[in-house]
Amino acid sequence: MRHGVRHLIICTFLCALPTVTVANGQSLSPVVVTAENARDSNAREFDRAELEQGHSDLASFLGQLNGVQVQSTAAIGDPVMLSVQGADARQTQVLIDGIEAPRNEFGSYDLSTIPLAQIDSLALTTSGAVSSAIGGTLEINTRDVPVPQLQTGVGAYGLRQLAWQQPLSEQSHLQLHHLRSLNNFDYPVPSPIDAPNDRNQPQALNNADFQRYDLALQQRWSQLRLRLGHRTADKSYPDYFSNRDGQHARFQQQASSAQLSGHWHQYLPHQWQLYWRRFDDQYIDRGSAVGLGRQDNRYFGHQLTGQWRTQWNLQQLHSAFNIEAQQQRYVSRHRLSANAKTCDQLRASCDLLSKRQQLSAELQQRYLWEKQQLQWSVRHRQVDDSSLTRSGERIDDRWSWFDGAIGLQHTASDWHSQLSVKRAIRFASLYERFGDRGLLQPNPDLNNERAHSLHWDTHLTLPLMARLSAFYRWLDDAIVPVYDSRGIGRYENTDAARMTGVEWQLTPLQLHFNGLRLSTDLSGSHYHSQTDSDVKAFDQQRLPGIYHQQLRAQMSAKWHRQSLQLSFEYADDLYIDRANLIIGDQRRLWHLHYRYQANAWQAGTRLDNLSDQTYRDFSNRPARPRTWLAYLTLNY
Repeated sequence: MRHGVRHLIICTFLCALPTVTVANGQSLSPVVVTAENARDSNAREFDRAELEQGHSDLASFLGQLNGVQVQSTAAIGDPVMLSVQGADARQTQVLIDGIEAPRNEFGSYDLSTIPLAQIDSLALTTSGAVSSAIGGTLEINTRDVPVPQLQTGVGAYGLRQLAWQQPLSEQSHLQLHHLRSLNNFDYPVPSPIDAPNDRNQPQALNNADFQRYDLALQQRWSQLRLRLGHRTADKSYPDYFSNRDGQHARFQQQASSAQLSGHWHQYLPHQWQLYWRRFDDQYIDRGSAVGLGRQDNRYFGHQLTGQWRTQWNLQQLHSAFNIEAQQQRYVSRHRLSANAKTCDQLRASCDLLSKRQQLSAELQQRYLWEKQQLQWSVRHRQVDDSSLTRSGERIDDRWSWFDGAIGLQHTASDWHSQLSVKRAIRFASLYERFGDRGLLQPNPDLNNERAHSLHWDTHLTLPLMARLSAFYRWLDDAIVPVYDSRGIGRYENTDAARMTGVEWQLTPLQLHFNGLRLSTDLSGSHYHSQTDSDVKAFDQQRLPGIYHQQLRAQMSAKWHRQSLQLSFEYADDLYIDRANLIIGDQRRLWHLHYRYQANAWQAGTRLDNLSDQTYRDFSNRPARPRTWLAYLTLNY
């Protein structure tokens, strides 16, 4: 399979080329992108109008959704991940125009790298008969800009952002996005560098600035879309423990990508897509400011993906067949480590060439009759991993796995309900098997995480809008870091876990009076988890890293061109460690958003954490205090 993935991707491209035609002087037919391939009928969908509600980034928007927990540290620019229905954030799949989201510096996806201004719509799938991820799937579709648009915003702690979209012709447009933040918010310093004994002294965070530039160019033809992108980012690493100033620990990134997608109708409708991305990252800490020794490391590699989809209908039976081939390549170089070439010390400081090749094929079908719908999918994946050190040590592995789901849905005039069963797997990432950052040793012998889940979802539209979801999930071979007495960690398969959950959402009040519209929204998520482990301290405990109890309330008022939204969030029952010895803080947050909307422009302001509550979040670090954002969007 070493060259098979690459050959399959090239053949997909060559087969598609003869079918591409450019229709001069004709209106463009839409290019169907495969982000909607696995969409379930119970997916929660959000359009561009909902995204333009004064959010500084994608994480801010997703954080208001029921059943979703955004996991990140306090500083803007740090990796942002998503927990869905109580699952580990690594068990959430993120697709951008149908392609798996690129990896961040910690080996997983990062929502902070996706500018909100470049997103057209979102869909979040959790249950259903076609969601292949253990937790859920977030589908992101990038936007085509019909008119020139300028977006700008300023906020607390040195936040500045600018987004510009400019059509170059009817078939092409350019997008530019810039984001910068000083991240100099106050927080309690555990042991200040200038007064070590004055613990938890409030100080402004030092050396945490971040800036990023994103550039995208898109060209469309009648059956083809080409999207080119480039990203550069520079992030400083602060010393949270002593808050030293003047240090020079930082992470720098350069990434370029190209995405080509199209559709073809020869007897049957076909869609295809090619994606390439190359990244070049640097982690620099020559003064050992973070405490992991002197570092001047380079991490680079690429991702290459090809997709093909064919659809056909036979009376009430609707079918689709998807095939995807992917190759990931990851190289690490430690310039200041004398042992990196020989790899005779910790594997975490070893120069490596790691590669993953993956081939998957999936069949999806829906059978419709009267008010019922039976939906199922089955997928086979084969993964080949290899790792090579500069001294010649080599590791090769291969896995093969079937997963799938089936669901039955009943639809009436004012409600519908679905019962579904899902079997899913998450393959251990290259980072977990061969990673090389920090004091975490990789483990090439990791088993893959496996999960079985049962979901029940019901939606009501009359007499009021309501949604109720219940699920049960069993997880085997959970991948967790285990630390020894020296503080050295290693990824292990140690835990199995069970989780049950109930999520609900209710919109009980909608009033209209002389141009004034009032609405309320209430929601909550309630989880119970229990672990099974051979280690007594970790057995019969709650899963760490998620809030087990959450309640949300929102009230909105709209009068002519003005709108005001007040929301409240309560979250509790968070555990930081696997032994449940460290309990996270309770969270009670108020948010306020005001917006004025005209024909060609809109402006507003957003206040988060109105009461300025101090609390520690998922990472056990102080969360951001009260923040504000003022924004302006202009269509010209």
